[in-house]
Amino acid sequence: EPQPRNEVGMVKLKHLDLSHNNIVKLPAFLEQLSNIRSLKVDYNRIEELPSFIRSYTRLGFLSCSNNRLQFFCPEVGNMLSLRTLFARGNQIVTLNDGFAKLSTLRSLELSENQLRSIPEVILKLSELRTLKVNGNLIKKVQKSVVGLMGLHSLGVAANQLTELPNELGELAKLNELDAADNK
Repeated sequence: EPQPRNEVGMVKLKHLDLSHNNIVKLPAFLEQLSNIRSLKVDYNRIEELPSFIRSYTRLGFLSCSNNRLQFFCPEVGNMLSLRTLFARGNQIVTLNDGFAKLSTLRSLELSENQLRSIPEVILKLSELRTLKVNGNLIKKVQKSVVGLMGLHSLGVAANQLTELPNELGELAKLNELDAADNK
């Protein structure tokens, strides 16, 4: 007769900070962190987040800045409670369609990556309040940014912009626009 599965390890852990190490890959035992609410893995050497993050359905805050990320796995879309994502200082070129499922995302920090445009999938995030894409390779802000009606803060500084779309004027809640130091 099978024994009932006991909770093992760190299942009650809600906040984990592994920043400022030389971590290349998140260890597999972290998959059991089903109650995790906040995860910080800044300033490591992580090249990709593991697919087991799909089990982090209660995660509200993820900071993975200053690593070596080039992309996010599609499973990122399963983090349905995610409200804040900081991924500054990586090598991200684009975002996958899984991001469209992040309907609770309010703050997205993608500065100092390799973005050539604001990924279209971001423009589907209706709850987004803060978007920072400073210091990328962006040449144009799409007119469709007007769809982010709840946007309070937009950072597009230090890119390769030569103009901003008139449609930005339709963002009634926008109270901070940083477009300094462009081309």
